[in-house]
Amino acid sequence: MPRFICGLLMVIAVLLSACSNGGGPDAGSGGPDARITVTAASHDSLIKESKKPVVLEFWASWCGPCKLMDPVLAKISVENTNVVIGKVNVDEEAPLARKYGVNAIPELVVIVGGKVTKTSMGFMEKPAVEKFLEEAVKSEVKTGNR
Repeated sequence: MPRFICGLLMVIAVLLSACSNGGGPDAGSGGPDARITVTAASHDSLIKESKKPVVLEFWASWCGPCKLMDPVLAKISVENTNVVIGKVNVDEEAPLARKYGVNAIPELVVIVGGKVTKTSMGFMEKPAVEKFLEEAVKSEVKTGNR
C-alpha cells in the first residue's frame, strides 16, 4: 500500500508540474522545471540540509535578461540533478538579495557546504551556465570543503 501511495503522489507531482509549466516541454517557453522557490523562511533550512550544491537564481518578473535565462535554468534544473536550483524573486525577497549583495539581475550564487563558492551576473547561454556550475562545484571539491 505505501508503494501505491508513493507512486500516486509521483504521478500527481508530474501532472501538476506539466500543468503549471504550460502543458509540457513543447508548450511555449514552459517545460519541465525542477527549480524550487526560495524565501527568507525556507532559505536557512535549504542551505543547511542540502547535501548537494545550491544555486540561488536571483530574478524579477520585469527583468528581460531574467526572462531569457528562465528556460535555460529550467532545463538545467531537470538535466543536472547534482545541484539544487532555487529561484529568489528580488522584489518579494529583498532582504535575501541584500544578504548576498545582489545589485544586478539575473544573478547566480553557488553555495556548497554553506559557503558561497562562485557568483555570476547577467544572462548566460546554457553551455556557459553549465561550465560555471561545473567550475563552482569543482573548486569546492579541490579545497575539501564539500
